[in-house]
Amino acid sequence: MLNNNLETIKEEDIQKDNFLASTINFNIQDKTAKSSPSNTEDIYLFMSFDLENGTKYKNHNHDSWLRLFCDFYIFINDKMSTDFSSTYTIHEWKKIGDEVLLYCRITENNQIYNLLEESQNTINAWNNIKIKGINRTRFCSPLRAKATLWIADVHHCDDCIVNEKKEHSSSIKCIHNANNYLIKEKNKFVLQEFEELEAELVKYTDVLQKISESSTEPSLITKGEERYKRIKQNIINHSSEIDFLGHEIDVGFRISKFSTPGTITLGAKLAYFLLTSSTTDKTIVNNIKIVGYEKLKGIWRDRRYPIIWYARDFEEINFLYDDKLENEFINNFYKNIKDILKENTKNNLELIFEDTGYLKVIQKIMEELNSLVEKEVKVV
Repeated sequence: MLNNNLETIKEEDIQKDNFLASTINFNIQDKTAKSSPSNTEDIYLFMSFDLENGTKYKNHNHDSWLRLFCDFYIFINDKMSTDFSSTYTIHEWKKIGDEVLLYCRITENNQIYNLLEESQNTINAWNNIKIKGINRTRFCSPLRAKATLWIADVHHCDDCIVNEKKEHSSSIKCIHNANNYLIKEKNKFVLQEFEELEAELVKYTDVLQKISESSTEPSLITKGEERYKRIKQNIINHSSEIDFLGHEIDVGFRISKFSTPGTITLGAKLAYFLLTSSTTDKTIVNNIKIVGYEKLKGIWRDRRYPIIWYARDFEEINFLYDDKLENEFINNFYKNIKDILKENTKNNLELIFEDTGYLKVIQKIMEELNSLVEKEVKVV
């Protein structure tokens, strides 16, 4: 499983080690639970990226859809992680069909705006570059990326762990009362893999010892020790699956069906923060607009929820010629664009929150977010 000779350590060995987690269904290292104090609540930003017409493409391209979807997963993860790798970590939550879900714990007040902008850059990059290689002879509908972003205050604690027996709901033990939870589920396969690797690492230690006694190249020893630690830490960190449950987590899944290429759909709480934050670009008031209202299952006791789009320039959105014929919200947007652009989204959201009884809750979360200060080192 591991090379038994440090002389053979190459860059591909490091790539294989980093890929180890993905082979057991975890391809981004997760330190969230370890980095946060037990029994606390933190604000998390959730990001959903999926492909328009992904299901249609899969049904018409049985020989190539899997490769395309995997390319999409890798593209999103790489693009979202590259610019922030030295500041704060973006984690992959899960994949659902042609959708990939990411999350990030918010540790500073300008983090959300930065991630919004990078999300827009990411879907633009996919739509401008990646879809050019699609086989249009069998599939003429465009495979454009679209995104949904939302925030939630999430409670996480050491006792929110799913036990091995899952026959009934009491297998999840948590003494806390919260709207949203981060839970951890022990993964038997990962633990078994860890035991096997631990045995290999013992052998690897012996190799390190022998080479340290005879080698004249200290860099080899250092490189080997780093590889040892990296493999072991990867397995330890991924011994539990991370999942999120709760009312505000559901919001993102409900509003994502109103997402469209060319815009980003925002949760109401996230939109309000962006419009009130002192760290947000002031011109954003022109970039966040309510385009409709919908009843969402299990959300706001059947009161209509505002469907909110973000676009860098609403008058220059690159919709396709038949988008307004196929999409009710795009059609309504075109019909009412002048009135939509005149509306004050911040004031409208405050009225909505007050009418629904959420204003004080929202304002409390906004205060918490705005109190976060920029740090030189961010721990996620």
